[in-house]
Amino acid sequence: MRRPGLFSFAFLAATLLSVSPRAQEAGVQDVRYVVLGDDDKHVIDRIAADFYEHDLRPSQNGQIEAATAAAYIALSPEERVRFREERRALWRDMPAGTQMALRDCKKPRYGNLTEAQKAPFRRHALNRLSASGFIDDAAIEDMLRGDI
Repeated sequence: MRRPGLFSFAFLAATLLSVSPRAQEAGVQDVRYVVLGDDDKHVIDRIAADFYEHDLRPSQNGQIEAATAAAYIALSPEERVRFREERRALWRDMPAGTQMALRDCKKPRYGNLTEAQKAPFRRHALNRLSASGFIDDAAIEDMLRGDI
């Protein structure tokens, strides 16, 4: 009974990726993540960050961070300036307590990843929550149908 439901969900998601404007904006994001509200996305990101920062081996984190550094190096000088300015603006907008906590933060940091790099960790968090019954796949299917 579970396989037909899983197949229909996968088929629906693949169909919507080619049709839905919101899903097309997602790019590499899991369509389940795209349709969630901001509070739900925050929970997913917390679980994904915990997995990335605590459960991966240091060598895996190192490879991901090396890819991030290589992507930065590949940017044009103007794009590098824009990247640094965006990071500085984020830093200046943080409360002093958050800044102090980040000063003592050890590597790796989930927040340093690009959206494309965060996608697999978000997918992992969604799969864990879905398997635990915390995410209602039928409700997500209903939200996806509303995008057509």
